[in-house]
Amino acid sequence: MIINQSKIINTNKLSSYKGTKIRVTLQVRNENLSLIKNVGFKDLIAGERILPSKKGRISIMNAEGFNIVHKNQPKITKYREMEIRRAQWTGGGDWEMVDDIVDVPYKCYPRTRHAPYNIELTILEKDGIKYVVSDELVFTEENDELVKVAVNLFLELFHECSVVKDDFSDLESHTKIIRLCWEILPKGEYPFEERLKQLHPILNRLRPRDRHVIENRLEILHSYKPDSIAIGINGFSGYTIFSYNKKKLYVFESTQPDNATYVFDGDWERISTMTKKEVLEESLQKARIIHLHKTWYKEIHNLLK
Repeated sequence: MIINQSKIINTNKLSSYKGTKIRVTLQVRNENLSLIKNVGFKDLIAGERILPSKKGRISIMNAEGFNIVHKNQPKITKYREMEIRRAQWTGGGDWEMVDDIVDVPYKCYPRTRHAPYNIELTILEKDGIKYVVSDELVFTEENDELVKVAVNLFLELFHECSVVKDDFSDLESHTKIIRLCWEILPKGEYPFEERLKQLHPILNRLRPRDRHVIENRLEILHSYKPDSIAIGINGFSGYTIFSYNKKKLYVFESTQPDNATYVFDGDWERISTMTKKEVLEESLQKARIIHLHKTWYKEIHNLLK
């Protein structure tokens, strides 16, 4: 079935597929090459797999998840790291202005975090024709929302798609999968000022008040002399991995101010193939450190000292 519209409100028109395995697909053509490359594919070779870049509401929800706000409940107090300028007494009747990072309280409604849908896209080739395909989806009542999101993801990114009964599984199992999630920065002992220049792609999108806070966290992680640094690309943009090989620790730092730092142990090959959902699942982490100034630095030091 071909769908060519801005979005679908429900899956009623797909009812004939209920109870079957399906994929959402798009045939690669000259006229849609720019759209396909724009979401993160590189060479358009069979096996390239991405979590698509965040281009709109659906792709952001797919990569980042979203909050369900409970406005029927009383507001609660939360804290956000912020940089402030204050006057500091230096003696002899003199004062100087200094910058501090503090935890600032604010009121908000309680929220439940909905995990990212984590729908990844893969280039597969069949009978000489290339396709962008979703993962296999079992179209049940329980998966109705996921199917709708998958279709709307394609419509948001490419403005069209087809829904087909899954016939790519055997082809996929014989294709070498290449996940395009991370870009490893040049190795070596760089001053932090030089590293900041390499991190500009993820820092330039931040508000100034948030940027200073996040730069400070990145500088602390850099001070423990990581063996390598990788920045997330496509749907992983906003994450930086600091690798500490001797300790076999990998620190995922997020540029989102109200997020958390995730710490994993193991090896780079395993870490580099993890999905966004796996990154955020608490059962797989060695530690999850909330972005609170009064505790973050102490917990990081205890892990990396």
